[in-house]
This record gives sequence, C-alpha cells and structure tokens, in this order.
Amino acid sequence: MDKSPLEKSILETDWSRFDGPEEYNPDEVAPALLDLLHLQHEGQADRIQSMVLFAVGNNHRGTYYPALAIAIDFIIEIERQAASRVGKNSAREILYDLKCFEPDQQGQKVLSQEDHSRLQQKLKPFANWQ
Repeated sequence: MDKSPLEKSILETDWSRFDGPEEYNPDEVAPALLDLLHLQHEGQADRIQSMVLFAVGNNHRGTYYPALAIAIDFIIEIERQAASRVGKNSAREILYDLKCFEPDQQGQKVLSQEDHSRLQQKLKPFANWQ
C-alpha cells in the first residue's frame, strides 16, 4: 500500500536534527505520529496520546522539546485528516494538552521566544476544545 503524502513527510523528517534533554529520543517521534495517524480503536487512544506527548515533550513535567516546532504541523494535519473519530479526537486532545506545556529548558538548544509564540498561536484554536 502506498504511503500518503503526510506519512511520507513524517518519515522523511530528520528528527535527530532537534536537540533536547536526555529523555528526547528522535527515533520515537515518527512512530508515535504514525500511530496517531492510523488510530482506529478507542482502547488504544490513551496509550498513543501518551506516546506522542512523550515523543515531543515530557508529559509529566508539562514541557515540550524543540522537535515540536515541526511536529505541531503534523499533529494539526492529523487532526484534520483523521479517518476515524477516535483519531481526530485524540489529536485534538494532544493539541489541547500541549497548549499548557512550556518549552523544555534542559536541552542545549531551546526554542526562541518567537518559535514559542508561533506554537502558541497554532495551538490557540484548541485551547477550549474540551
């Protein structure tokens, strides 16, 4: 089966170019996003939401890594393109949660204030989702 343009873009992104704290694992980002894209069953939603939030940040600390600067566009696009209601709602819930996150300051290269502001603007429509 051919991959969609969104799948190809996720897979072609070099997630290792982003810095982050020791917990950041660039090899976890694409699989987590692809699992979100293909999510079909409610019983898997919490696990996949957690995978995505830990791939792009630290869900327990409420912080995000620089990779979110690119991953945010994929999550928004997954919310728009999700074939299932559970996939769409899971992407929305992730975006809602990320609205409350702050940049992780443990990485060597943190996002600029401009990048943080850009992310907040992209997340604004999801601030009152629930």
